[in-house]
Amino acid sequence: MALRLENKVSIVTGAASPRSIGYATARRFVAEGAAVMLTDIREAEVQEAAKSIGGSTRAMLHDVADEASWRDMVAGTLEAFGKIDILINNAGLFLVKPVLDCTVEDFERLVGVNLRGTFLGVREVFGAMRRQGTGGAIVNVSSIAGFVGTPDVSIYTATKGGVRMFTKAVALEGAPHGIRCNSVHPGGTDTDMIRSFVQGQAEEGKGDPHYNPMGRLGTPDEIANCILFLASDEASYVTGTELLADGGITAR
Repeated sequence: MALRLENKVSIVTGAASPRSIGYATARRFVAEGAAVMLTDIREAEVQEAAKSIGGSTRAMLHDVADEASWRDMVAGTLEAFGKIDILINNAGLFLVKPVLDCTVEDFERLVGVNLRGTFLGVREVFGAMRRQGTGGAIVNVSSIAGFVGTPDVSIYTATKGGVRMFTKAVALEGAPHGIRCNSVHPGGTDTDMIRSFVQGQAEEGKGDPHYNPMGRLGTPDEIANCILFLASDEASYVTGTELLADGGITAR
């Protein structure tokens, strides 16, 4: 049976931590035959991640909020692998702070990574895919925060809602060129970032803000499976849509 991403080249951002959606996605992609460029702002860690995953992987230092860094990373990927078929915009920041305590610096930092970073990635890779003329798949990792509000995470919610709608607009621009663009919206997932948030909420007596009908956090591998589907040719007629993976919380 053919591998689902055989002969495909993918970029996965935010892939340094072994307990992250980016790392799980890169590992899943390699298992399905893809060559993967892992990127992260933590250079030593992302290099170690690529080494740990093995297969056709490379790693680069990459700041998703920086325009020049995106251009260098895309050029590096093309030099290493010769093409780009898939982009997974996964890198993100999370902030827990009541809106009255938020600063302009907080806002700009989250918008820079979560929203500007997604925009820059789409723009640079979309251009490369257009020049190749063979289409491609872009998956933007958003959140259930793009659908529902959560107290004390207002800026994060704003950025993830922006990612959701940006994805739809890009899908319409990409469709005539065979470039699909979709978003994945995880609920509470057992990553380093979210685990600390859930523990903090519990310590403050606020309960689990990611409670859902399934009664547990998701795993990075479960989200990676959703990303894999949207990135693969199995989703060849799917663009401009959202895949919710939240244990049913938004079904309420």
